[in-house]
Amino acid sequence: MITVSGCGQWYRPILGFIFLNLSLARAAPEQITGPPKKIMASRIDNQNITLDGQLLESGWANADVGSEFVERVPNPGDRPPVKTKIRVLYDDHYIYVAVDCAMTPGEQPRILELRRDSGRIWADDAITLKFDVTHDKRTSINFGVNAADAQVDGIALNNGRQFRKEFDAVWRSASHISPDRWTVEYAIPYVALGLTATDDLDRIIGFNVSRDHNSRNATYDWSLIAPEFGPSAASEYGDIVGLKNVGIKGEPVRIAPYLLVRAPGQDNWSGPDADIRAGLDAKTRLHNDLWMELTALTDFAEVDLDDPLVNLSRFPLFLPEKRPFFLSGLSIFEFGARGRAQPFFSRRIGLDSNTETIPIWAGAKLYGRVDQLGVGLLNVTTAANAEQDTQNHSVGRLRHVFEGGNTAGLLATSSNDLGGSGESSGRHSVGIDGSLSLVENRLELSTFIDLSIQADEEQSVGNASQLGIDYRGRIWQPRLFVTRVDENYKPALGFVRRRDIVDIQAVSQWTARYGTGLLSQIQIETYSNTIMNDDLSDYLGRESGIETGFRTRTGWSLVGGLSHEEDVVDDDFDLPTGETVGAGTYSGLSAFVRLRTPWIRNPNVSLTYDWTNGFYGGYKHGMRLGSGLNLGPHFRFTTSIYATMFELPEFDRSETMTVNCGLTTAFSPNLFWENNLQGVSVDESGRILSRIRWRYLPGSDLFIVYQEDIKHTDSLESQDRRFVFKLTYWWDAVL
Repeated sequence: MITVSGCGQWYRPILGFIFLNLSLARAAPEQITGPPKKIMASRIDNQNITLDGQLLESGWANADVGSEFVERVPNPGDRPPVKTKIRVLYDDHYIYVAVDCAMTPGEQPRILELRRDSGRIWADDAITLKFDVTHDKRTSINFGVNAADAQVDGIALNNGRQFRKEFDAVWRSASHISPDRWTVEYAIPYVALGLTATDDLDRIIGFNVSRDHNSRNATYDWSLIAPEFGPSAASEYGDIVGLKNVGIKGEPVRIAPYLLVRAPGQDNWSGPDADIRAGLDAKTRLHNDLWMELTALTDFAEVDLDDPLVNLSRFPLFLPEKRPFFLSGLSIFEFGARGRAQPFFSRRIGLDSNTETIPIWAGAKLYGRVDQLGVGLLNVTTAANAEQDTQNHSVGRLRHVFEGGNTAGLLATSSNDLGGSGESSGRHSVGIDGSLSLVENRLELSTFIDLSIQADEEQSVGNASQLGIDYRGRIWQPRLFVTRVDENYKPALGFVRRRDIVDIQAVSQWTARYGTGLLSQIQIETYSNTIMNDDLSDYLGRESGIETGFRTRTGWSLVGGLSHEEDVVDDDFDLPTGETVGAGTYSGLSAFVRLRTPWIRNPNVSLTYDWTNGFYGGYKHGMRLGSGLNLGPHFRFTTSIYATMFELPEFDRSETMTVNCGLTTAFSPNLFWENNLQGVSVDESGRILSRIRWRYLPGSDLFIVYQEDIKHTDSLESQDRRFVFKLTYWWDAVL
């Protein structure tokens, strides 16, 4: 190993960084605050609500009206120039919400997104309902609709720090456009909310409504969410009150069978080229807010492709989970340092190291709450393939949520081979975590420690741990995380980016917002990242830098940054382009600049240029282009291109390029056709995906998928070609 002198003074730059930020924070003004808001829900009996967006029923006329929305973007705390009103009704099965959005004279709401489950609806005129059903001030279930009734739903975790739109539920909505306003009606079933019946006569749930107003590039909240919290911070929500004797009565059951025909294809299933499969997902409630899901012969043929990437580092890439079975109930399973050291990473189940599918024979999942105790259990059995035997994977999770959102929890995982080889008796992990929220939920202290146990030939025990401080002030947002991962930490179901390290990350961000003029925001971020081995005897690398961003009132943004980096490479390794990087210490400067057009405008473009002279003794230039163009609401073109050019000592210049192009044809919010073309220059490979999705009934979909992998040698050759027909059906009942 190559050592760096002066390790005994490793703490000095961190102390200086903290002192500088504390000094600057003393000038921060008072935070934006507002009184907690409440809206009274009105019960309707023997009255049907027709979802047409017109609010003609008498229940709406007699309901309590929530108004006085507050602007979050671009001028936090201002009163919007147009009125937005909300009303809430409920009956034995649904919560109904109506939102009335006034418009400026001559205005028409923008409608360019028709696809379901697309985050692009928030670039149109849109309304999002946000429910903190358990009132834990941490978890939010969101339902968004634009003026064309395109829907998206998602779940926000850890008080808005993470958001997953892969969450899927069955609910209804309808929009209506009038000359001076547009309105939307929601019918959210208690099953979609997981709202279980309790002994409380009066139920209170956290609630908020956000309106995206395209013509002003503005967002308004019923209960103001200060921008530093993000759009789904449940701690900032108001409340729905007056809910009496609500929730799921009886035992809800959801059964979702599927039928799949795949031809000709070559995958990990044995048998003829053309095959017919069937499988089943089922969900039911065991007790109050405790749910069970079962899956058999699960298939994810309809899931989106991962983005094409070229890994020019010696560390693994972290790719997000996209498969529905692993996403439901996911809030309880969150643990560890995401993307760096986490004992449970669901992509390790059912996918091999090359992201090829490993068939899932069966799985069961239990999740929910017993009083203030969150519970999660997962067990999945996967088939054998070239890389592994048949395996069984288990995860168990307990997390207690105290008053104010403080938490304490336990996580355990286990992975065992079932192939009968006798060479492995199991790989396990067990850990504890906790968090403490202070200063009106602006300051969060967090920690975890996890042990991995290899009960196979290695017979090793490893550990990982972290201490974190995260403050979200109006002007100043510092974060400090210290993460330790020893060399034996190898959780079988986890993700570890790097072992044998102590990683000290300090980030401080200042944000200045302006109520008038061209600029709406200036943001400055300084950061320092020091990496040492786990006994703090040697440096393994460091990085420090500054980034500055400008955002205009119309949505243009310009961000630039400059940093100094130092990296200690212990062992030789090969880049995907064939160059060998030798062991040594490499340092240099890095810079980048990124220009983005307004996301809400059509077309929208993002252009980034990056450069470094510290790329393993050489230099590297990179250029990234992302763009989107709508031709009306029915056609959208997207392009993402990333090209690099670099040169290392004693090697010729190399280039890499990844391309991802898409064309979506949306016939209606429930029927669209997506086409995607990907290419990677390093191995001259490509992938074609063409997919039709038709939601023919609520929760029920028909997918027709064509996928082909291509490789260029002397000519284009097909490596794998698949055609998939998948029909799913969603059946809900209450027994």
